[in-house]
Amino acid sequence: MKTVIICYIILINLAAFLMMGIDKSRARRHRYRIPVKVLLFTAIIGGSIGILLGMYLFRHKTAKVLFYIGVPLILVLQLVLIFFLYRANKERIGSPSTTVQQELELIRGLDDDTISSYISYQNLTGPQVDEGEIGSEASQAVHQFFRNFKYRITGETLEDDSHASVNAEITNIDTKALAVDLCTELTRRSLQIYPEPEPLSTGDYYTLFHQILNSHTYNLVTTNAVFHLIKDESGWIIMADDQLSDELVSGFITNMNDPYLLSATDFLTMQLDEFRDFSTENWRSFLNLQDVFQTGSETYAPMLDQVFLDRLASSFDYNIIRCTETGSQATAEVRVTSLDLHTAMDQYQEAVVSYAKDPKNLRADSQKTSDEMIRMLLDALKADNGTASTDIQLKLANNGTSWSVSLGSDFTNALMGDVAGALESF
Repeated sequence: MKTVIICYIILINLAAFLMMGIDKSRARRHRYRIPVKVLLFTAIIGGSIGILLGMYLFRHKTAKVLFYIGVPLILVLQLVLIFFLYRANKERIGSPSTTVQQELELIRGLDDDTISSYISYQNLTGPQVDEGEIGSEASQAVHQFFRNFKYRITGETLEDDSHASVNAEITNIDTKALAVDLCTELTRRSLQIYPEPEPLSTGDYYTLFHQILNSHTYNLVTTNAVFHLIKDESGWIIMADDQLSDELVSGFITNMNDPYLLSATDFLTMQLDEFRDFSTENWRSFLNLQDVFQTGSETYAPMLDQVFLDRLASSFDYNIIRCTETGSQATAEVRVTSLDLHTAMDQYQEAVVSYAKDPKNLRADSQKTSDEMIRMLLDALKADNGTASTDIQLKLANNGTSWSVSLGSDFTNALMGDVAGALESF
């Protein structure tokens, strides 16, 4: 039996590793992809190590929340279950309830040595960690996760002489609230544009996990877990399955793998918050602006661009009026506040008219006139501190992993103060 299990683990992880390589190759060639649920299911049935190695060796799926967290956590829980099943097999147990109680006591009494005995940190780091060790953050995070763990055996059912089930109430922190906080931070990190974040390693993940557990207080909730046991010559043995793995962590895996855990509004808020924190240079790089007013002046164009981007950085804001989710699609009405180019162009127009009224200006050479008009535009931009709000509609979609938003030309025009309309009106 032991040989069969070892062969199975080797084969399923080899298959998982190859699947990640094939999916990466297909992604590059825009071919039909292996579904995400197939890859995650392969990890759940024992291929989590192969999936992890494939993620980091092929640099594939490393930006996906389901793979950042789901696969390492599946592996941790698999190792936890292997550990207490191994212990159960070493001792002859008098009853199914006693077997379950002993294993739950191991979880409740976790210390660093116990955690280290069944968590392979090397398998969790991946090739991204070039030097050094993960340190104590991983074990501390898992230990703290179970710090408030309690249980109560509520029932035992003997189906026959060799099969039984035991019901237990598991009390632990509110894992849905924890998953929301963790996914929020991971999503913010994935949406960060400047500076571009480094790929998240397993060590980074556990550091963040530990920080969130330390900085937040969660209510305790009680959930149910059902243990299925069989009896052989050594005693009662708990049969581990995916459902039990999730129940032992109070549904944390389910919550982390829920693509709708964060709402479309939550996602859009984080995306727009990233823009609200942009500096002038961030906007310059993001919009790739050069001579936004198309003056063609080597002298004034950089100054116009600088004033324009300074105004944009200081005035951009937003308000999500409403966001409606319909299945995997969402529509958001957003009020974008930015600089008011219409007002600036009105001031510029007044200056141009006043300039044209002076007969001597009409006799000036064309270059001087052009430079003077550009200078007046620069003065108008500097003098105007007004803002304007534009209501636009943004579309969001959920691909079964997370939300994404389509930022089209309406958004660009709104944040640039309706430059096209202002110029056309002028």
